[in-house]
Amino acid sequence: MQMSAFAQFKRRIIGCLLLLVMGMILCRPFPVLAVHRVNVGVCPFPPLIFNQTRGFSIELLDRICTGNKLEPVYRQYPNQESVVQAVLDGECDIGAAGIALHPLIERKVNYSLPHFESGLAIAVMKTNNSSGIAGLMSIGKLAYLFEVLGITLVFFMIGVSVIAHIIWLVERNDQGETSFAKSYRKGVVDAYWWAIVTMTTVGYGDKTPARPVGKLVAAVWMIIGIVWFASLTATLSSAFTMINLESSSVRELSDLTDKRVGILSGSAGRMVHLYNYLGEVVYAATAGDLENLLMNGKVEAVIHDVATLKYLIKDNPAAQIVGQVFARQQYAMIVNQENGHFLEEVINTSLLEIKHSGAYQELYDQWF
Repeated sequence: MQMSAFAQFKRRIIGCLLLLVMGMILCRPFPVLAVHRVNVGVCPFPPLIFNQTRGFSIELLDRICTGNKLEPVYRQYPNQESVVQAVLDGECDIGAAGIALHPLIERKVNYSLPHFESGLAIAVMKTNNSSGIAGLMSIGKLAYLFEVLGITLVFFMIGVSVIAHIIWLVERNDQGETSFAKSYRKGVVDAYWWAIVTMTTVGYGDKTPARPVGKLVAAVWMIIGIVWFASLTATLSSAFTMINLESSSVRELSDLTDKRVGILSGSAGRMVHLYNYLGEVVYAATAGDLENLLMNGKVEAVIHDVATLKYLIKDNPAAQIVGQVFARQQYAMIVNQENGHFLEEVINTSLLEIKHSGAYQELYDQWF
């Protein structure tokens, strides 16, 4: 029995609808609602992370989650090792705790694209006489400062003497009060006076060159004066800086071989111990504990991320960072290797978009 045309048409419509429904089921995107709420493990690592609500990494992750309809639930842990373990155990979906890229950690978890680059630095305490007048009381430091001032004064007197004689030879005459006397004694004394007040840009005007050659000499001398005083300022600044730096016996990593050094437990600073540069190592649980070790004299130096060290000692004039930044490292977020691929893709894509839009630089300038 043949089907009617209407029955065939109805059958085809039903078949098309079934195919459409099956296609929608098979091709549907990953449901965002399945990861609507994500647990984020953090630990204090200023200025990347201060607590569960403040910090560069916190604000960056908030922007990533907002753009992907995710709701971060922050869980605070004591250190980076605890955060990594929480991600491994499934307690947290994301770890954002100032975790540096490291092969040993990468075997356990997946890293996102780096979102911050920094390096390690050394912080030490200044001695009690490391600044101001008290810092100049040692004979060695006084000798160094007097040597700098003496050399500067010698060049100053030579320059003044040469210019004074040149301007006197060019301008000597007895034609007015502003001219230079023809007699050597009075004329050169006036020329010395003119050279000093001109170089210091005072310019009283009681003695002035009148001839073109004299004016040219005066113009050159003014320029020399500006350059000389700028050089003097830089030289004295360098001298005082050297005096301050000499107050600490630690200047670079190689000076730590016989020192007690504090580093953060579970941080990239632990790698430095493998270099055999350190004497006795004292571990601290948090960045705040690391600061206390240094301030209380329990260690002679601390090694940590330079951005964090700058933040920790910014209000403490008794501490200083010495040497160059070393062991450059990048920080990234981490996810579980088994079920974190979707979040890893979301974080990486969003990071690229945020950097491309300029929002990353705005956030960076706000915190650093």
